[in-house]
Amino acid sequence: MVVCIHPDILSSIITGIIANILFTLILIYGVQQFRYWYFLKRKYNNKTFHSFWKRFPEDAIQEINCKVRGNKIIFSGKSLNKKISGFDGQFIINPVNLKYGEGYHFHEHTDGFAFSKIIIRDDSTFFVDVPYTGVKENNKQRKVGYIVYQAFIWKLIENKI
Repeated sequence: MVVCIHPDILSSIITGIIANILFTLILIYGVQQFRYWYFLKRKYNNKTFHSFWKRFPEDAIQEINCKVRGNKIIFSGKSLNKKISGFDGQFIINPVNLKYGEGYHFHEHTDGFAFSKIIIRDDSTFFVDVPYTGVKENNKQRKVGYIVYQAFIWKLIENKI
């Protein structure tokens, strides 16, 4: 016994499958955009943070302004003690857990830059690890590169407009 499928039925099945796939993709995209808004943009867009050395968590050293676009936190900062030039950068937050991320920043008017890592601890605290490559002289009076590990704590300034 041979079963024949009418062409109209076959085309409607294919159309249904394509529509279902498109609907699913749009739904997944919408859910992800809602997650970005709820977990990142709602909390950190147009917010200001103070940055502290991990070793000295009582003295603010930098003021950082953040903007959020999708899963990116884009920031610009300035030193509070004026010893360091301003800086700009961004973190790309992991789209699965929205807690960890990696990024970079660079300093104005210098060639200084770094690749950094971030952990969003809670709604008002970020842990940021920023290893810099520096230059120093070794025991043979030659200049060599070395890594300076720096850790910062970013704390949200609550009533800053």
